[in-house]
Amino acid sequence: MEKNIKRQRIVERDNFTYDERSDICKKSDNKCCHCGKTVFLGYGATIDHYIPLSRGGINSYINLVMLCKDCNIKKANKIIDPEEYLPYLKKEYLDKLIGYYQSYIKSFEYIDRTNLLCCDEYNINFDFKFYPNKHNNKVFMFKNIDYTIEKVDEDNIYEAVGFFIKSIKKLNKLNTEENAFNNILFWYNFGCLYMVKYKGDIKCLYTVALQQQDAINVIKYGLNYAFIIRAFTYYNNDLCDTIAYHSLRKIIDLIMDEQNIDQIPVNIKFLNEDRTALYVMNAFDMCIYKNVNVSEAYTIINKYDGLGDITDNVNVQKLFSKFKGLTAKELEDWIYYVTDEFDTLNWMIQDIIYSYDIKKGK
Repeated sequence: MEKNIKRQRIVERDNFTYDERSDICKKSDNKCCHCGKTVFLGYGATIDHYIPLSRGGINSYINLVMLCKDCNIKKANKIIDPEEYLPYLKKEYLDKLIGYYQSYIKSFEYIDRTNLLCCDEYNINFDFKFYPNKHNNKVFMFKNIDYTIEKVDEDNIYEAVGFFIKSIKKLNKLNTEENAFNNILFWYNFGCLYMVKYKGDIKCLYTVALQQQDAINVIKYGLNYAFIIRAFTYYNNDLCDTIAYHSLRKIIDLIMDEQNIDQIPVNIKFLNEDRTALYVMNAFDMCIYKNVNVSEAYTIINKYDGLGDITDNVNVQKLFSKFKGLTAKELEDWIYYVTDEFDTLNWMIQDIIYSYDIKKGK
């Protein structure tokens, strides 16, 4: 029978008995469920609500796992696929937690202007094709690559700001670091921010939002909005170019998989027409759809064969309708950012729907 741990107030969530804690530790044989480090009660073991209570998780045995202190601090209140994150949790308990996790993401309304994906972190693996001899393009090898897609939150926002400053400074587009910080703060409050890490180092930063479509695309596709993704990169080499394309495509695929839709309209923008932009647009086969230059392109991304026309815009409209309107306070904050005082920010802010295009919330 499933063990339930009674809870009257969230502040009491860690008040487990010794036997309860001991039972939770046995689910992974006294190992941290994430890193495998051996820990014991009173010696490094912590109890974690895998789906955090603050995010709608339950205070039940099925949702409780043991993590070492370091992993618990790093995980914080993130939502991560347990199949990827908990390799040391015994299979019988992992299977139950996966079932709970899957029911959670289907029932919990997590979509809004600042959150598009059900998880806060994804661990991605793919085979990178490279040429060991630059002078011989007939001989190639494969290298297994692991990278993460992480939602920018209060714990890593300054890391994102540092990369953003480095990225736009390289392109001679940095006005002041304060303005750069305000750009990131704007997107943190009114759009989605995701960063891609490889070996702990940020390789790409993406801002994602809804953008109102022009009349031609509204008539052609029957959709008033499309996703606008602005990509920021710093390194220009084969691996980073490949990670940029692969992670962009993965974010788009994750949205479609989690929302059970087959196509979405996407507008992808880079600051410059550099080698990474060229590689990504060519990989998406977007160059023929370009608006001004290859650093900006609009198309329909299809779940199965890459590109195509929208054939089922009803489900896409349902997804767009989940973006809630601005409250009166949020509208005041929005106007604060788009006043003349912050005109140096507009090159980014203009890529998100203006306040009068967003329905007003209560």
